[in-house]
Amino acid sequence: MDEGKILKRLKAGDEAALGWFIERYTGYVSGIVYSLMGQSLGQADVEEVTADVFLTLWESREKVRPGKVRPGSAPWPGIRP
Repeated sequence: MDEGKILKRLKAGDEAALGWFIERYTGYVSGIVYSLMGQSLGQADVEEVTADVFLTLWESREKVRPGKVRPGSAPWPGIRP
């Protein structure tokens, strides 16, 4: 599925689009969380921080700008800092 289209759906408030991002990026996000804080956090804490990332994505969805960010150029696809 085209990530740009899903970002547009996310911005419009489509919860299924958020689900797509959660399914696709949970492993990636939790890996980053673990590599940054895993030594000081337990597994449950890593999972909670990972969930917080997706909650922040949902709460900031109106800031999503599909097509404006290239992979690796921002902390999250489609969101400008």
